[in-house]
Amino acid sequence: MPENETTQFKLTLGALRLEYAGREGFLKSDVLALVKAMDRLQASRLIVPFTTLQMAIEEALTTQGAAEDVIVSTKNDLDAMSELGETESLRLQMAMDRLSKMMTTLSNILKKMSDTAESITGNLK
Repeated sequence: MPENETTQFKLTLGALRLEYAGREGFLKSDVLALVKAMDRLQASRLIVPFTTLQMAIEEALTTQGAAEDVIVSTKNDLDAMSELGETESLRLQMAMDRLSKMMTTLSNILKKMSDTAESITGNLK
């Protein structure tokens, strides 16, 4: 092809599009550098979203780790409260048993005193 003839060229690289209509000498001499520049531009356009996405993932992992730590801490606190509750429940049961025995003993003493008072009253008549 002679140098002065017009050549058309279309190149699409991702969202970038290049259309050229001109002399063929440009294609032979400069198109390779232009394609490389387009490739670098396309790559640089992806770096920012990639970096943002990577930071969001790291932040999410940190947040997930913190949430897991809170869950473990809460479970440990709940287990400790449960053990404390069982101990307190056992102590309360023992105290109620002692109170019940004391009330039975007091009732028996009062019954004996009443019987004795009746007996004394019956002997006086």
